[in-house]
Amino acid sequence: MTEFEERMAALRQQFVVRCADRIEVLQDALSRDDRATIASTAHALAGTAGIFSFSELSRSARLLEEAAESPTSDCEALKALAGDLVEQLKTIAGVKD
Repeated sequence: MTEFEERMAALRQQFVVRCADRIEVLQDALSRDDRATIASTAHALAGTAGIFSFSELSRSARLLEEAAESPTSDCEALKALAGDLVEQLKTIAGVKD
C-alpha cells in the first residue's frame, strides 16, 4: 500500500467513525425542524461520502439536502428521506438499534 493509499484509508476510517455523530445531529435537527442544519449536514455528507465511494449514501444525502432547502417539501417527506439516510449511516458506522 502506498503512502497515499494509507492516508486515504485512515481518512475513510475517520469518516466511518464520524457517521455515528451525524446520526445524532440529523435526528436532533429533525426534531426541531431545523432545515438549515439538516441541509448543511446532508451537504457535507454527500460530498465526503462520494470521495470515499459511498455512492448510495452520497445520493441519499444529496436528496435530503435538496428537500431541506426546498420551501415546498413537507415535514413527512423530509423525515422519510432523513430516515433512509440515518439507516445507511447506521450500517456504515456499525451502529445497532
